Amino acid sequence: MEKKLIRIKRPFRFTLSLAFIGLNASVPFALGAECEWLFSPADFYEGVQAATSGICSADFDGDGWLDIAVANRGSDDVIVFSNDGTAQYSILSTVSIGVGSTPRYVVSGDFDGDGDIDAATANWSAHSGDPVGYNGGSVAILLNDGTGALTLSEEHNFLRTSCLDIIDLNGDGHLDIIVPHWDPAVGSNGPGIASILKNNGDGTFVEITEVPIGNLPRGIDVGDIDNDGDFDFAISNMGSDDSVTVVENMGKFKFAVRDPLLNGITPRYLAIGDVTGDGLGDISVVHKTPNTLIVYKNDGNFNFSMFGEYPTADNPHSVEVDDIDGDCTLDVLVSHVGDNFVNLYKNDGEGFLTLTQIQSLHGPAHVITADVNEDGRKDVLTADVNGGYFNVHLSDVYQVGCEPLECRADLDNSGMVEVMDIIELISQWGTPCGPSDLNRSGVVDVLDIIELISVWGSECP
Repeated sequence: MEKKLIRIKRPFRFTLSLAFIGLNASVPFALGAECEWLFSPADFYEGVQAATSGICSADFDGDGWLDIAVANRGSDDVIVFSNDGTAQYSILSTVSIGVGSTPRYVVSGDFDGDGDIDAATANWSAHSGDPVGYNGGSVAILLNDGTGALTLSEEHNFLRTSCLDIIDLNGDGHLDIIVPHWDPAVGSNGPGIASILKNNGDGTFVEITEVPIGNLPRGIDVGDIDNDGDFDFAISNMGSDDSVTVVENMGKFKFAVRDPLLNGITPRYLAIGDVTGDGLGDISVVHKTPNTLIVYKNDGNFNFSMFGEYPTADNPHSVEVDDIDGDCTLDVLVSHVGDNFVNLYKNDGEGFLTLTQIQSLHGPAHVITADVNEDGRKDVLTADVNGGYFNVHLSDVYQVGCEPLECRADLDNSGMVEVMDIIELISQWGTPCGPSDLNRSGVVDVLDIIELISVWGSECP
C-alpha cells in the first residue's frame, strides 16, 4: 500500500471541556482569570493504516528539529517522520522488524555513542517455538546511519514483549534496556520477568540479570524514586494479580523488588513523576477496570499510598506526566483506545488534579509530550491504534502564567512595576521556577529582567 501524508487544517481551535461535567461535553474552559488550556485541532498523519500503538520523538536526521518514530503492529515496521521545522511531517524512512513481529512500542536514544539517535522496539510475537507453545516476542535494536534511516542490528528473543524502557542503570554513560515479558516456563499463568540488557557501549547488548515481576506485564517507567542518584523502575501488571511492581536499583545491576501497589484492577501504563510537589517521584497508573487514574504518593523510602483517584474516559491506555502550562508542577495526561480523547489533568501544585479533554481521533493508544515547533510550549502527540496514524496537537496553552505580565512582574505586590521589583528579581537570581521566572524558562535570569523592563511603570489591573 502506498504510504501517504494526510494533514487536516481547520480555521478554529478545539476548546477544552470542563472536568466532571460530562466527559463528552465540549465547552470553553478557563483556568484562573485569563489562562486557557487550548490546543489546535490535531494534524494527523497516516503511515500504513496498520494499528499504530507506539510513538517517540527525537531528532533522527540531525537537522535540529524533533522528528517522530511510530511502531506499527499491523504492518510489522517502524516509520520515521521528518519534521520540516514547522511541525509538519513527511515520511523519512521505514524499517521492517520482520513478518509477524507485531512491534507495539518504540523508544529512542543514542545506543552506540556516535551522536545519532537510534531506536528499539518491543515486539509481541517475533518468533516461534516457545516452550509453552506461543509465538514469542523480542526486542529489536535499530541503529541510525546518521540520516534518519534505521537498520535492525540485533534482536533479543523473549516471550510476549509488549513494552520496554531505556536508562543508564549502572552509571557508565551507556543506555541499558529493561524488558518486561512473560516467563517462558509458565507462560500467561504465572509471574513475569524483567530482563536487563546491558549496553556494551557500541550499541550491542547482553542480558545480565532477571528481576521477578507480576503477571502479564504491560507498562514500564523509570525514575529516581528514592533520590539516591540512580534510576529505579516500576512495571504495571494487568494479569491476575493486578499489581504494580516497584524495583529499587541497588547499583552494579543488583535490584530489590519492593512491596507491590495493589489498588485498582487491570493496570495498563504508568508514569513516574513528582505530582504531589514534595520532590519525590510519585507513580501515576491508569486502570482499565474501572476506567480510572490512580496517583500513588511516594514517601521517599519505597512506600506508596493512594493519594488520588480520578475517572477517565473509556479504556485508558497510556499515561504521561509533564508540565503542560509552565507553572513548574507536573500535570498528567491519559490516552484512551476506547474513546477519541486525551485527558489532561491540571495540577494545582499539591497533587490535586482538575480534568480537561482534547479530542484525538482514531483511538489514541500512546501519548507523549514534546515541543515539536520550539515555541516553548509542550505539544501533545498520540499514536492511534484504530488505523495507522499519529496525531500532533500543537499547544496554545499560556505557558507564562494566568495573569498579565504587568501583574506577574509586580513582584512586591505594590500595584506597579518599579525599582523594588528589580531588587526582588535579583534576590531570586538563579532560582529554578521561582516567582521571578517571568518567562518560565526554568530559571531566573537576564531574560526575566528584560520581561520586567518591557512593562516598567505599568499598573496591575
